[in-house]
Amino acid sequence: MDQAKSETWDHARVNRLIEQKDYANAASQIAAFLDQQPTSVAPRIARVRLLLATGELAEARALATQLLADAPDNLWVWALGIQALTQDRDIEGAVALFGDGQARLSPDDNALAAAVNGLLPALGSWSAQVAFLKDALARQPDSRTVQLRLASRAMQVGDFDLALQLLQKAEETGPLPAYAKSIQSRLYPMTASMADSAERVAQDISQGHETSEALCRLCRFAAAAGNFEQAQRALMRALDLFPADWRVLYRLNRVFLPAAQDTAVYARLATQAERGEVDQNWQLQFALFALRAGQADMAQRVLRQLTQDPRIGETALSVLAALEALGDAPPRAGVLQDADLCVVRAENPQGTLFVFGSFLGGVNYVPNRNLDALFADLAVNVVYLRDPSGRAFLNGLPGIGAGEQDLHDRLQRLAAELGGAKIVTMGSSAAGYAALRAGLAIKANAVISLAGLVAPPRDHDADATHLRQGDAELFREANEPVDLRPVLAGQPQTHLMLVIGESYAPDVARSDAVKGIANATVIAVPGATTHHVGMPAMASGLLRDLVRDAFAG
Repeated sequence: MDQAKSETWDHARVNRLIEQKDYANAASQIAAFLDQQPTSVAPRIARVRLLLATGELAEARALATQLLADAPDNLWVWALGIQALTQDRDIEGAVALFGDGQARLSPDDNALAAAVNGLLPALGSWSAQVAFLKDALARQPDSRTVQLRLASRAMQVGDFDLALQLLQKAEETGPLPAYAKSIQSRLYPMTASMADSAERVAQDISQGHETSEALCRLCRFAAAAGNFEQAQRALMRALDLFPADWRVLYRLNRVFLPAAQDTAVYARLATQAERGEVDQNWQLQFALFALRAGQADMAQRVLRQLTQDPRIGETALSVLAALEALGDAPPRAGVLQDADLCVVRAENPQGTLFVFGSFLGGVNYVPNRNLDALFADLAVNVVYLRDPSGRAFLNGLPGIGAGEQDLHDRLQRLAAELGGAKIVTMGSSAAGYAALRAGLAIKANAVISLAGLVAPPRDHDADATHLRQGDAELFREANEPVDLRPVLAGQPQTHLMLVIGESYAPDVARSDAVKGIANATVIAVPGATTHHVGMPAMASGLLRDLVRDAFAG
């Protein structure tokens, strides 16, 4: 197109009309120009985009095909052809066109981005997207666009080494965009210690990446490294800068603060809640923190408001049902200590129950101060443990030796000191795994695991990225086998009761791990549809019955 014609055609204005859904004016502009220059490529591209926007897919595809024949070397025609085929659900044709154009035209990153962005989701699974992008990278190994998109998909399928390699290669040609920097920081623990990972995130923050996500990540990594002061500083900074971000409260619920500090933070959050402008996820996390802070009335009021929410209503109902079943009796004094290990003694005890706490310190979303009502009338010592490192107790506990073995030795001595014939351990999810590890180590009579892990490398969790990443972080430097089945099978005096939701497929699949082990029993809670099976087990009375029977049997 000559200079006069290019000035007549206003590409940006027509695209803006399409984006604003002013289709009539866009069509008029395109038609007016094509009346004068019917073979001009730019307005023909705009017409295809307009047809795609209005859902006239067959015509859009036909016009795009003709454009490809008329301008086979035009990168934007190529990218548009891929878009037209994709939207018309000819994925095989779109992939073939992509490969042909990439090999023949060596498109730059702008054109590649335009071509690939719509095509990737249409491929379906993360694995299919990874395979496609690996082929694309083989054709253009220096393409930053392909490197970054493959890195993000490799992260999704758990190929953390590939993701790290690609991010490193992309970073050699310039700073990473925000989404890629976020992926990179999530993967720091795959190549460095938690302490070093925390310092790398701190450095990212100092270089201008001070987002709520980065501060929360710093908090988590620092806590995992045992740098609790650094973790708290990061958390308080996040609360100052991003008080309405639910992720900050999510992390707050996983950091143990002194009771006085909990009270002060609760007051801040209550003020924020009164102001509004917070979403349902924030409100749920606020309700959980209110429970931790002893503000049960506020917690239940917020939870009741959330029961109709399509995303978290079921969770709110489950927490409310558990709280109702537990009642409102005040917790025993021993539960309220500001300590990672709290002891509640019983007179003439049958034995000792060790409760390995989840993120609130209790079971699922019920903190210890509420959970204690379940055991108050049993002749059982109860030892509540919370893990400030957030690493499934693999670090042990601060002040109790150097690691997990020292913790187990301390628990065994404590059980002997407290008296009673029996030892039972209990926990949920990752804490259920910790309870099983401890139960086997201290020769417990029973382990009550609420959807806990038995064999952490979970091949059947292929779509659960956060679970695979958690496994990689936890067990990357493990000094002993993480599959507990052989030890369990060889220790018949310890009985594992694995409680799962009857209708929660991932945990049903995981429970297959203990099939054939004589001293393992799977208990499916009827109607339970969640991983957080501890709450319906509380509401139904099952959990109390399991604890009572474990000591009575």
